[in-house]
Amino acid sequence: VGMFGLPATNKSMLAMQLAFTFFGLESNALLVDTEGGAGVHSLPKWIETLSKRYKTDVQICEVKFDYEKMTFTLDPPNPKTPTFFVVDLRLIHKILHFHGIQCHLEISEPQLKKDRKTGEVIDEEGGGRIQIRLKSFEDNIKKAPIGQLLAKYGIKYIIYDSITNPLELFVSGQLNFPGRDDAQGLWFQQIQEIAQEFNATIMGIFHNSKDPT
Repeated sequence: VGMFGLPATNKSMLAMQLAFTFFGLESNALLVDTEGGAGVHSLPKWIETLSKRYKTDVQICEVKFDYEKMTFTLDPPNPKTPTFFVVDLRLIHKILHFHGIQCHLEISEPQLKKDRKTGEVIDEEGGGRIQIRLKSFEDNIKKAPIGQLLAKYGIKYIIYDSITNPLELFVSGQLNFPGRDDAQGLWFQQIQEIAQEFNATIMGIFHNSKDPT
């Protein structure tokens, strides 16, 4: 499910509220926070308010992901249903690692223009284009860090807030739509696998000011 809207129109709030449908079915939820701060600031307040409204007791569990080791720890370490898991992943390569795609980013160097007589650099052009270089790809989503988390804790609802933010890296400075398309394609492929393998509902939040394609 994709949710589009202008800033400050309660997109995140609506997505959080929908999680309580799954809590009522004895499932857990996961927020992949790509903008930072939701798990620390807004989420605890809204969870407390909504828990009172729906007469339940939802706890928040922070997922601390080590993208170099491809492992995660939980705080608190032994969460019980119903739990809203939160992982803070603001950079696209860390998001891809969490989804089983080990990679690194490469930034192209500019072409230097030199004076024919002196050989001195007089100008430069291009450069700054970002490419995704794959190191390994886990095609079994259940073995990826996110898959291990979903399977172990019965998570059936995942919010990506937002899809737009981490992909903005590819449209700063020089336009780099091929790089963005590569990253987005790999990410979305794994999201589709999650939906199919775990029978999970995915909520992706998009900024209305950006073209989601």
